[in-house]
Amino acid sequence: MAVVQWIGPTAVPGPLSRSLRRAGHRVRACENCHAGGEQQRHGGPEVGCVLVDLDVPGNLDALPVLLARTSADAVAVVVLATRPDPADVIAAMKKGVSDFLLLPVAQQVLCDAIDTAIARTRRQSDRASRLASLKKRYASLTYEEQWVARSVCQGHRNRDIAEELGIAERTVKNHRASALKKLAVDSVPALVHAFILLDADDPHGNGWAETEAPVR
Repeated sequence: MAVVQWIGPTAVPGPLSRSLRRAGHRVRACENCHAGGEQQRHGGPEVGCVLVDLDVPGNLDALPVLLARTSADAVAVVVLATRPDPADVIAAMKKGVSDFLLLPVAQQVLCDAIDTAIARTRRQSDRASRLASLKKRYASLTYEEQWVARSVCQGHRNRDIAEELGIAERTVKNHRASALKKLAVDSVPALVHAFILLDADDPHGNGWAETEAPVR
């Protein structure tokens, strides 16, 4: 079950409300994007999808703020409008809107878009949870373990890493094994995937090569 947040006229359209409830979803209504953004900011029931009616006065101007909030919370947004400006459609899609539907829209088309948006929200939420867990595990690595793990991902041999750090090859192997255990991965490909996730989340785009070798 998911909560579908409707941002439009106070009353959720009857057929839509019934369809969503038959699918096991709850519906929460807000009169405009400002109110919807406030509900997102203060939390509450987990929202699986947000539906925004851009025909409501003020919603178009407030949409960027709502999208910023839903993006931070990894919630997918479906936008509806009668005669949208093409530039508004393009801008909304670039900001991460899951779908943009023209009104009037067939009930099944809308329900399918909602199901797709809910599935997207769940994927984003799962990824965010995995990333948070991975970042916490990465922080538990010593600096030497981080350096060795990154060097392994770059294809460097244990012998070369040992020479660069001025330590025994056996010590490199110990750091490597410890890093794999702490990151909860069991192979080099899995280790590479973990660092791809970590670096993709790096707002500075530093990448693996920016880390300096430990000073001995």
